[in-house]
Amino acid sequence: MIADARNGVAHIGVHDTTQLENLLSTGIKIIDAVLAALEEDAAEYWGEFQPLHDKILDEKRRADWIRIEALKIRAQKTYATRFGASDTEERRKAIASAEVHSMVAGQAAAMRICPACSNRGWVGGDLDTSFTEEEPQVILVTRHFLCSVCGFALDGYLLGYFDHLYEDVAMGPAATFTYADGSIHEDLWMNLASDTFVDRRRLEEDEALRAQIEGA
Repeated sequence: MIADARNGVAHIGVHDTTQLENLLSTGIKIIDAVLAALEEDAAEYWGEFQPLHDKILDEKRRADWIRIEALKIRAQKTYATRFGASDTEERRKAIASAEVHSMVAGQAAAMRICPACSNRGWVGGDLDTSFTEEEPQVILVTRHFLCSVCGFALDGYLLGYFDHLYEDVAMGPAATFTYADGSIHEDLWMNLASDTFVDRRRLEEDEALRAQIEGA
């Protein structure tokens, strides 16, 4: 995005205001995230530019919601055309049949309620490993949403406007997780964490046994 914006102005004199607005809002969000991670005072950092900071983000949110609502309206029209409005058994079966077909991209997918038609669509994305106190878990990091019923689709940061589409999806313990083709989930850090977990559990058992012996 940054390269495209810079090259457009520098090389061919093209100035895309929409692209610039996206670039500014993205940059502001990154800076805010860095400030939060460093536990720095964002208000102090932005200073006199705080009102401009807020205005840019507010305008971007409004533009995003307008875009999302337009996508929803289009999807709702498609839904009405495909399935009509009559609540019949045949219609319910047709919707249920469409729901189970996932066409979303990614390593894995999970069902989520569609914001446009309220039927079940699919989030897709990349598999990663989450480390918990108990054992490593495989999670789906969502990147896309696609409803096979109405065709409503969202990608990237727009998923963030819907918590149930944006949040990671727990797929199960990493030690027993398998892909659709039967292959296992492998992750270097997962293996290291598993070894550490086993070592910690053995240490806890040894300490418990030692305490029991000493107590006797």
